[in-house]
Amino acid sequence: MPLYLTDRISEFDIEQNDSAYFVYFDSIRRDNNNVATLRLRDKHNGVPIVYRHNMSENGNWSLDKFKLGQGDVEPSIEFNNCLAKFSSLILENKLVVFPMHSFNVILHGMYSDVSNIYRKEIEKIISKSLAKKDFVSHALSFKI
Repeated sequence: MPLYLTDRISEFDIEQNDSAYFVYFDSIRRDNNNVATLRLRDKHNGVPIVYRHNMSENGNWSLDKFKLGQGDVEPSIEFNNCLAKFSSLILENKLVVFPMHSFNVILHGMYSDVSNIYRKEIEKIISKSLAKKDFVSHALSFKI
């Protein structure tokens, strides 16, 4: 199954595709109230990518906090765990739906040095899917 890049994930997409895995974005504190995040957070087919400590004004990670940790949380390790799950699903030949618009919005809200890390790592995963020719972008709809 391919990596499917789409603008957004709709409720219809989630309801109609139980076998697909959906990437969503959340904080370590799990206090993101984005509709897609709330729909996917506790589902078996939700694949979180953590991108900040919490949703407060001071919840973004600086590069130092990202690399060195923040209290008992090590953001770089959390991010690497998310990437590992994301990559393993693709290697297992599962359909993974990735919302590009949401990802770009999140990148623009991060500190630039941290967003560059996220962008590069996600680009690596997408490039691997491209190399395998296991990639679909912006199809009108999908159904397993």
